[in-house]
Amino acid sequence: MLYKKQKEILLICQAAQEGRNLTFLMKLGGYGYCLARDVMEGVNYLHNCRINAFPLHLILVDSAAIAAGDLRELVMLQEIRRQMPLLVVNHGGESSRKGILDRLQPPSGGIYFCGPEEVVGTVKYLLENHPQGSDEKENNSEALRLVRDF
Repeated sequence: MLYKKQKEILLICQAAQEGRNLTFLMKLGGYGYCLARDVMEGVNYLHNCRINAFPLHLILVDSAAIAAGDLRELVMLQEIRRQMPLLVVNHGGESSRKGILDRLQPPSGGIYFCGPEEVVGTVKYLLENHPQGSDEKENNSEALRLVRDF
């Protein structure tokens, strides 16, 4: 019997309840995950994965964690995460999305947004359709909005 390797996701959540909600959803989806309490802890985990060749397929960040992260942390997050999609769970609508993009600054390719109710479907879509290690920026799903050239 062949077993598929479990997909690994880094969850970065500022609020404890949001972290519990997302870990519950990832368990139900059959994904492996690591939970970071803030952007700096997430950046440290990403760096550790990179130097030790640990698999990581997606970064899932709560918009509150991005709002709380300082500029240096966000730049490091952008630099380290280049080969996988970054999914932002946005609780505040379009105006909040623009504020998040302003905080993340370029490069913006590979950044996706979804609402809290769309997390499971969006994670599944990205893991099935985003080529690992690629800078491919085409995305035909209406549920996802790829951020480019804002």
